[in-house]
Amino acid sequence: MKIKYFLQLITLFLALMFYTPTTIANVSSQAASAWGQNKGDEILQILTSSDSSEKYEKLDNILHNDADLPYAAKFVIGKYWRTMSGEQQKKYVDLFSRYMENLYKSYSLDIQKGTISFQVDKVITGTKNTDVHCTIFFNKLQNSDESETPQGIPVIFVIHETDGYIKVRDIKFGETSFLIYYRQYFQQQIHEEYDDEISWFLEDLETRVSSASDE
Repeated sequence: MKIKYFLQLITLFLALMFYTPTTIANVSSQAASAWGQNKGDEILQILTSSDSSEKYEKLDNILHNDADLPYAAKFVIGKYWRTMSGEQQKKYVDLFSRYMENLYKSYSLDIQKGTISFQVDKVITGTKNTDVHCTIFFNKLQNSDESETPQGIPVIFVIHETDGYIKVRDIKFGETSFLIYYRQYFQQQIHEEYDDEISWFLEDLETRVSSASDE
């Protein structure tokens, strides 16, 4: 049950993951720490809002205004991108955008204040990226034991500064990169379930996206 709550939180950061860098600079330790605290507060405020319609509206705005979904789509599809026709590429990018939008809506976001908290543990500045190490705590889940010790899950946000704005390049849960996870997931499906036939994959993806949107 707890991993579902973790996934709910992580999917909210999807919109901040994907971008095409133009003018890139590394982020100072102080700026990265402040970013982690401010961004965490913003996400938790959205999560615990009592207005569900407003909650999803804010998440949609983040996804479509701050995410470079075409870049993300191309990265996730990997080697299959160059096998697509121009028409297929355009269709796939649109379907991927809708898939990402449906992803966080597949979870219940009715989260009470105080259920989730976080802390910025440390910042490690490298030559290309800055890693913000955080811990996300599940303080008290519904129907949980009152005496249960809060569960802390370490998460690393890999960030860059591009054109004056701090952007998340990746999110790591343990050794798992969120972006690479979806790349492996999509490519395995295409190979094993569709025999590397991209048209079959696109047809099924359209069906899944449309079904989720109608729910």
